[in-house]
Amino acid sequence: RLWFIDNLQGGSPEYNMPMAFEVTGHLNLPMVRDVFNTIIDRHEILRTVYVTQEGETVQHIRNRLDVVFDVQVKDLSHLAGDVLDDQVKALVESDITTPFNLAEDLMLRVSYVKKTAGSGVIIFNMHHIASDGWSMNVLFKEFLSLYEAYSQGQMNPLPALTVQYADYAHWQHEHLEGDLLESQLCYWEKQLDDLPALHSLPLDYVRPKIKQHKGAIVTADLPATVARQLLDVAKAHELTPFMLLHGALSLLLSRHSNSTDIVIGTPVANRLQAELESLIGFFVNTLVLRADTKHDTLSDYFAHIRKVHLDAQSNQDVPFEQLVERLKVPRSTAHSPLFQIMLTTNTDYGSNSDLADPTFKLPDVNIQPYQSDLTQAKFDLTVNLGISEKGVSLRWNYDVSLFSEQHITQLNDHLCRLLEGLGQSRTQSSQQLRDLPMLSADEIQYLVHDLNDTAMDYPRDKCIHELFEQQAQSNPDNIAIIFADNSLTYKQLNEKANQLAHYLKEHYDIVPDTLVGLCVERSLEMVIGILGILKAGGAYVPLDPSYPPDRLSYMLEDAELGVVLSLGHMKSVLAEFNGHVLELD
Repeated sequence: RLWFIDNLQGGSPEYNMPMAFEVTGHLNLPMVRDVFNTIIDRHEILRTVYVTQEGETVQHIRNRLDVVFDVQVKDLSHLAGDVLDDQVKALVESDITTPFNLAEDLMLRVSYVKKTAGSGVIIFNMHHIASDGWSMNVLFKEFLSLYEAYSQGQMNPLPALTVQYADYAHWQHEHLEGDLLESQLCYWEKQLDDLPALHSLPLDYVRPKIKQHKGAIVTADLPATVARQLLDVAKAHELTPFMLLHGALSLLLSRHSNSTDIVIGTPVANRLQAELESLIGFFVNTLVLRADTKHDTLSDYFAHIRKVHLDAQSNQDVPFEQLVERLKVPRSTAHSPLFQIMLTTNTDYGSNSDLADPTFKLPDVNIQPYQSDLTQAKFDLTVNLGISEKGVSLRWNYDVSLFSEQHITQLNDHLCRLLEGLGQSRTQSSQQLRDLPMLSADEIQYLVHDLNDTAMDYPRDKCIHELFEQQAQSNPDNIAIIFADNSLTYKQLNEKANQLAHYLKEHYDIVPDTLVGLCVERSLEMVIGILGILKAGGAYVPLDPSYPPDRLSYMLEDAELGVVLSLGHMKSVLAEFNGHVLELD
């Protein structure tokens, strides 16, 4: 399961899984060390290293006696005020972003930043190769249980583990051999055929060649009434709440990206056996959910969403990295393969309550989550959606090198409105997808009315090229036209059009109603040609150079053209034309 590791010796902080807590009271650090030594003794995966032998990467489980663990203590008790807060923040962020050496390190480190004799910050950090979200909860539960017991002089209260992660890895390897693996891989090959390499959601900034992983958060909540309505809709359409939320998010992304092919990744806990529930390890797998939003009614769309989920779950055993290799997806340092938008929910990995509690009480100690400003973004977007009796929660983790806060806030507002509309549709089985609301009243007013309020007075006794000349006189240095990397001001464009008009009148006797052909691609020369012909008094006949030769020949003959304006590299297009060809370039 070395799926996400490109360089064993280097490592990346992207795959660190940290937890940090504010500590108030007397924290017994020797006892913390004993607690984590017990945890490391229980879970072999935490003392497993990954080394290269004869070109192959192998796992090596180190003997417990060969492992030395201690809590790393940084004492800042000599500081105070803002200086202390800044130093604590810097040390916490440094620990969070320091990579692991997978060939040498324990896959768990614990640090304590001492602020005063009775306060500090404790940081637990595991590498993703040995952990997942569920494992974080297991680690925290075992820490609380062991610290409580050891503080009271009791023995280890945790039941012995019946299996280790290596046992699961061996079972998975045996389980996925042969026909089962091939059958599931064939499903994914068909399901992900012609998958778009990137999502079509517009970016606010140019995608960097190397992903930056710096993130930010936008959150929102909807009331309990909306949650109850959505649960009723899910029940009516035989969906789980997560299926409903996935369908809503896919519809939102479809509208914003102008694409009906929406690809989203989602994690699955992958702990189907009871023996695995108490293990620390990387069990989580990733499913690729590909939704087609090209449906008319809500009932048809949700039937499609349900099938996508059920089929994906029936073929969830294939490790994500093995799927990427099978599909021969090109790797990129700029984005993740197969999908770049992740959907999670509050109940992912089975850890939905313990780490969300505001305060935890231990003997002589209170601890609560430490609020860090550091946010990492593994994907372009990670959207966490949850439904509970309290309402609907929305949390957007976005890559700040790709999206602006304003853009994500707009997406969030639109999804909230879409979910509210979905909730109100629970009694309408034939609800049309296109009728589900997304825009606010102000946005509708702006897009439908304000932008289309273009009526204005203009001189009715002048031709368009004369109106253009007025602009050239009033704003000579303003940019009039841009094409690729080139542009012309009003003055420059007017001068070039005048030059062409004089040439046409002097050399080809252009008079009013004379037809002049214009056979050019979209370019600056196209606009110069149009204005020049009009200024000479003629009328232009547009000839698309991409037309079939027979079509062009018919147009040239039917219009009885004697002169055609074109470009030098298009001589072959007008090879059969017997009149004059004037090359604008």
